[in-house]
Amino acid sequence: MNYWIIPALVKFETMSKEKKTELIIEKVLYCTNITEEELMSKCRKLEIVRARQLISYFLYNLAEMGVTKIGDRLKKHHSTVLYAKSKIQDYMFTEPEFKKFVLEVEKKIME
Repeated sequence: MNYWIIPALVKFETMSKEKKTELIIEKVLYCTNITEEELMSKCRKLEIVRARQLISYFLYNLAEMGVTKIGDRLKKHHSTVLYAKSKIQDYMFTEPEFKKFVLEVEKKIME
């Protein structure tokens, strides 16, 4: 077990859901080089869509938010959030480089 990760986990786990949400969005936007305006736009460019999907994935898995609340925050339908979560899992299974990227972003979130 990696004991050096535990202090970061404790810090993240003690945050409120609002702070977790903002932290996740901030870190994903930073790692993907996307602005919040682009994130909230209706643009369907791959890099923007994947950033939205990553945020949905992390909010669901790390912040333990419900799909309806995630959809409300991102101004998307809850079914879009479910689809995003499953797409990220699919990408991680089929694209090793993407899985590596997701794990790097998760590590940055937990710092």
